[in-house]
Amino acid sequence: MPISKPPQSGRRPLPLSADAKQKLLRRRIDEDKFDPFATDPNPEVSEWGRLALRVPEIDYVFTLADLCAERSLSSDERLRVFYVGKTLIAYNRAYALANTPLIVPKPTMNSMPTCAG
Repeated sequence: MPISKPPQSGRRPLPLSADAKQKLLRRRIDEDKFDPFATDPNPEVSEWGRLALRVPEIDYVFTLADLCAERSLSSDERLRVFYVGKTLIAYNRAYALANTPLIVPKPTMNSMPTCAG
């Protein structure tokens, strides 16, 4: 009996221009050396992982989860535990990002509206 494909969130970030993507990826950061997605042997997962480190938006993490979920079953329907684990890591990161409060700057006296009288 064939195994059905893993579910997908279908969430994707707004597209970046090729120039913007190249500019982001050209910049090296320490996490590139040990992040489980940035160091992935699959070039697509690695690129999205590096982008997710540079653009802290939840849709980048959902894209990583979808990519890893797609790869969790091989063509001969064997489970790839490596990618199952990475899928779970990505969903945990998405959860953490979703629970991060937005930082709204406090108003100062200079930014307060004045009453004209």
